Amino acid sequence: MKPSFLFLLVVGLLVACADGKKSETVAVMGDSLKVDSLMTDSDTVAIDSVPLAADGLFADFVYGYMKSRKRQLERTTFPLSVKVDGKESMVQKEQWQYDKLFSRMDMICLLYQDEKSIGVEKDTAIKLVSVDMFDLKKNYVKQYVFQKPKGQWYLTNINQHALAQNENSDFYKFYRQFASSTKYQKQHIANPFLFTTYDSDNFSTIEGTLDVVQWPDYAPEFPQGMVATINYGQTFPNPNTRVLMLYGVSNGMTCTLVFKKVRGEWMMTKFSN
Repeated sequence: MKPSFLFLLVVGLLVACADGKKSETVAVMGDSLKVDSLMTDSDTVAIDSVPLAADGLFADFVYGYMKSRKRQLERTTFPLSVKVDGKESMVQKEQWQYDKLFSRMDMICLLYQDEKSIGVEKDTAIKLVSVDMFDLKKNYVKQYVFQKPKGQWYLTNINQHALAQNENSDFYKFYRQFASSTKYQKQHIANPFLFTTYDSDNFSTIEGTLDVVQWPDYAPEFPQGMVATINYGQTFPNPNTRVLMLYGVSNGMTCTLVFKKVRGEWMMTKFSN
């Protein structure tokens, strides 16, 4: 897999401390992102105006957010709405417990409708993003919703619910088996499948096909059990195609797998690294 400078090579972020804090109420602007109805019931959220250096790309912000309890207290709206299976509670600032999100994981994922959708994570105009933590063993999802009023990212609510309520639950149930069994993988890979890689010596892309028996030589390590994904507003109107991108948190590597439904079953039809 080739290095990804898009997402993961993030240096430490500097906190610019203000002499004082002031709280203000700002309207939550509508956004096209569908996040399983995670918006709060209120039309407004309370914002503490504490600046951070990185508020352009969400990736830059979230890495700083995960690494510092102080930043979490500064960039979380309190009281924070937390829903578990539809039951809401309000977490006060003094009750907040430091949450590392996916910072201890080796790999995270992005899921797309198709290859044309790749690249949305570079859009600095996005104002609503969710970090979704899938527990594939217990079949639930914990979604952290972040909004960007007045140019700064804040965690605005958390929603935990059954995996079955997620619009991609069918794919994630398939992925659970695909990631954990090499035998199952071979049974769900087109033969032959398309293969694309980058030739760093000639600065060119190489495209071709591989046989299923060659898959173990190229197969990446798949995150299992707890899987972290980031939703930048991707929509999934076509139920028969999914593109999964894997990002290595520690090594900065990336690869892409294209899945299509063939006679009702998910099949990997293309692999790129």
